[in-house]
Parts: sequence; structure tokens; C-alpha cells
Amino acid sequence: MSLPKIAVKNYTTTLPVSKKRVTYRPFLVREQKILLSAVEETRNNKNVNEVQSHLLNNFKNVMSNCIVSSKIDMDSLSVVDFNYLFLQIRIASSGESVTVMYTCECETKQEIKIHLDDIKVEFPSKELESTIQITDDVGIIIGLPKIGVTRSISSGGDNQIDKLVKIIASSITSIYDKENVYDTNTQTLEDVVEFVESIPADKIENIRSFFETVPYIEYKTKVNCPKKKETLVIREIEDFFL
Repeated sequence: MSLPKIAVKNYTTTLPVSKKRVTYRPFLVREQKILLSAVEETRNNKNVNEVQSHLLNNFKNVMSNCIVSSKIDMDSLSVVDFNYLFLQIRIASSGESVTVMYTCECETKQEIKIHLDDIKVEFPSKELESTIQITDDVGIIIGLPKIGVTRSISSGGDNQIDKLVKIIASSITSIYDKENVYDTNTQTLEDVVEFVESIPADKIENIRSFFETVPYIEYKTKVNCPKKKETLVIREIEDFFL
């Protein structure tokens, strides 16, 4: 006689940026084991890039299993949509709170209970200025960074400048001049990187400013340090589980 099947409740949410409706189920025990194992494997790793890449890979694979509506290409999601979706699945799976270890300035460690429902999606700018003029003749149209780009760059050994250049190159959707518009999907990443590296340095600051106005998830709370009150700020989803 075969064992009974366990019915799992489905949930639906709307992603904050793309406005896609996504139906998902909670993590199953086998998926929870994968996540816990990934966290344990990275707990003592001091290499931030390796930790981020390893956790994002596992988060992405488990989330893909949990999507029960039409399949979504996780790598194509913006970072904020990806983070938001992960949090919703985590809440449905394990409840609305998680405990993190916080070390204050005086090296005192304490456990902080975070209510995941209190995590907000912040929109620094109501209207993103996605068109950036580089010269009188040439400009770019830029989109939100995708989680697939962040994941692949985190796994590499590039320095911070090279990473910024790759993130910019991967986020440019088109390049235009007075006569043509060039879709970057028809170009190699190497060619777009070469284009970005040819941009005058002062214009890079304009592009950097764009990334400072993109939406993000954030949690803030006051922490009682023995010396003074401190503010705990978390913006990366892996920080909620380390």
C-alpha cells in the first residue's frame, strides 16, 4: 500500500517591481535541509563573495522548486524582486520571525529577533531615470540589476572596479547614437564591457547614482549596546539567516 500524499497550501504574491503575480508553495523538509546545509557550509567562511555566491545558488535552486505558477527564470528577476520573493516563501515555510546574531561596536554579541513582515521594500526614487546621456551623440538606457548577474559576478575574483563595470554592462539594455539604437542582447558582454570602459570617468558617477536610486529591501531596528544604542540595518537576504 502506498503512503498518503501530503497536501501543501499554495500562496500568491505580487513582485514589487515587475508586478508579476507568482504562486508558490512553502519549502519542504528536503529543501529546508538544503538551505540549512548551505548556511552551515558558509558560516565560518570569511570570503564574502564566496558566501554570497554559494547562498544565492542554493536560494535560487530551492525557490525554483517552490514556484507552482508558470515557471519564472530566476536569473532574469531584479535583485529586489528576487529578495522579496525569497522572503515571502520563507515566511510561508517557517513563520514570520528569525533570530540573527549581532555584534555591536564593543564586540558584544547578542541575538536579535527579526519579524520578517517588518521588512520593507524601499523606493528611493518614484521614477528611475533610466536614460543617461554619455556625450552629445551617445547615450544608454539602463535597467535594474538582475540576480543572475549579481550571482555570477559574486563568484568571480574581480576587484571592485571590474565588478562595477560588469554590473553596469549587464544592466544596460540599449545603447544609442544619433542614427541607431543597439540592443545589448545582440552584443557580447565583452563588447559591452569594452564600451563601458570607454565612458568618461565623470559619467560613471551619473550611472552610479542610478544604482543608488533602485528599490531594495531593508530592515532597521535599534539595538541596546552596553556603550550606546546602535542601529542594525540589513539589506542582503543572506544576512537574515547567518
